[in-house]
Amino acid sequence: MMRAQRVLSLLVLPAVSAVGAAQDGDPADLPIANCLATLTGKWEGELTYLDYQSGDQVALPAFWNVQAWGDGRWLVSQMAFQDPGRMVRSLSVSWFDDRGESLISQSVSSGEADRETLQVLSVERRDADDWEIVLSGRGTDDGRPAEFRITRRLVNQTFTSAKAVRYTDGGAGDDDWLLRNTLTVRRAPPPTLEAMVGTWRADLRPTPDADPYYATLEITAASPDGVEGTFYDTPIREVCTNTAWGVPHLSFVTNDGSCDYYTTVRLGADGTLRGTTHAVQRGFTSAWRAERG
Repeated sequence: MMRAQRVLSLLVLPAVSAVGAAQDGDPADLPIANCLATLTGKWEGELTYLDYQSGDQVALPAFWNVQAWGDGRWLVSQMAFQDPGRMVRSLSVSWFDDRGESLISQSVSSGEADRETLQVLSVERRDADDWEIVLSGRGTDDGRPAEFRITRRLVNQTFTSAKAVRYTDGGAGDDDWLLRNTLTVRRAPPPTLEAMVGTWRADLRPTPDADPYYATLEITAASPDGVEGTFYDTPIREVCTNTAWGVPHLSFVTNDGSCDYYTTVRLGADGTLRGTTHAVQRGFTSAWRAERG
């Protein structure tokens, strides 16, 4: 099995709005300018890589969350793929040098940090949603010195990043490129209220350093037509929903016989629920997180 952090570091996406590739003039006129906004969001697909031990292509489910920072100068991405028996995660920040000739990427995965510099070979932009960039670099692959060529493309709301390697310790020729891995992800549709249906284990501890204190939130039905369920074994009522912010938000009231509890919940990007509960008569507000279970 390959080292997960090395695979993820080579899949870091460049902050494409900053690409210059040794060109002069207004950055807005560069071939790949103003494309970064089309990449922000959640993506789902698969990572396919060559297993050197078996010689087989292995496909793993992959999830990618992208945000642009600093007016598009930096790209922050969170990637995860389902390796057998565990979920491997990586956090990466990418930016271009002042001339737009090199991509610099800093990533952290499995407790290890990695910094990489890749050269921009070419940029082609057909429109804001259809572009391609080719990068190159040097390093090691399977313990051998190698050149890398990484081709990334966005087209029809599908992003691909294909890494090829060519070993440099044995006189390899131009035709000896080996496809090492390919990431293929498609833009995930915004989550709906239905994504909140299920049994959730809410940790209602009063402070971050307190012991866990669990309660069950059961959402049996959720749609624009209505939401049904229980929280802390009491029925939810006076429900309001909001899906205008890209993730579902849900507000409701419960009563345990002593007072009303006003709760607001949203679906987090990591698939958890984040909620607050306000008890007016008891004078407290609880901030909590819930996982399926």
